[in-house]
Amino acid sequence: MPNKSTLIPIVVFAAFVAGGCATTEVDPDVLLEADDAIALATRAGAADFAPLELEDAVELRETAAAHVSAGEPVLASRSVQRAALQARLAIVRAEGAQARAELQRSRAELQRLRSELREAFGSSLDVVDAESGER
Repeated sequence: MPNKSTLIPIVVFAAFVAGGCATTEVDPDVLLEADDAIALATRAGAADFAPLELEDAVELRETAAAHVSAGEPVLASRSVQRAALQARLAIVRAEGAQARAELQRSRAELQRLRSELREAFGSSLDVVDAESGER
């Protein structure tokens, strides 16, 4: 059986090693991926067209920052990835909403032009709506 005096340094060393693993420093640069994605989403108009998704991305980025501060690299990395994905979703939704709004504006302009043509040329003008097939 080992001597108690030789076990004490081993136990103390093991405690230091275990304690060191629990407080691993996480490079704060890991947050840059989420920061960049959120900045892109903001520039894409997500604040106006996809505010919920953008808000979720920001909250996930804050969670990632808390994990970085706590020295939890795995949780920080997961939160950063989720924040970046949520920001990308915000970009896609914002772009889709902008495209739908542009389509609506184009349809309204087309309708206005058709009305002007009918007023100018009356029933002699045969205008066919390509979508509905109406004249």
